Amino acid sequence: MRKKLEKTIFASFAIVAILAFAACSCCKSTTNSTQVSFHEARNYFLNTGKELNVGEKITREKDFNLYFGIAAFMGKDGEATPINFSKSFVLPIVLPETYNDTKITNVSLTGNNATLHLNYKVEVGAKRSFTIRPIMLLVVNKAYKDAKVVVNQQ
Repeated sequence: MRKKLEKTIFASFAIVAILAFAACSCCKSTTNSTQVSFHEARNYFLNTGKELNVGEKITREKDFNLYFGIAAFMGKDGEATPINFSKSFVLPIVLPETYNDTKITNVSLTGNNATLHLNYKVEVGAKRSFTIRPIMLLVVNKAYKDAKVVVNQQ
């Protein structure tokens, strides 16, 4: 009788241990969060009177042209970066107008088709005698166009 009781207790502990292990392993994140590649679109400016939230996706050229103009100039690297909206979309980082020298740095994009995490840092420098509107335009593969964007300013 005692051996039967010991076997029952041992079996009960074994079942509880297996269930606990299974419960822990099922709760692990199944989403694959990876580094998402992008490139920066250069030589654009935010059109006067337009406002845009950081990370607000722009998926059509028509919408992009409502918000941004070309700021091309003579010389090397003076042309605006071409954007192919059939293969890409734009994630803008648009900061408020400021008198300070301001740089957007440490930009990274991670996630998957469901969620993108846009991380960046703002470095504020010396005061200027004129205002600037710091922007950075990230061109991302259209495979991520339906993902929710989570913005994290460091």
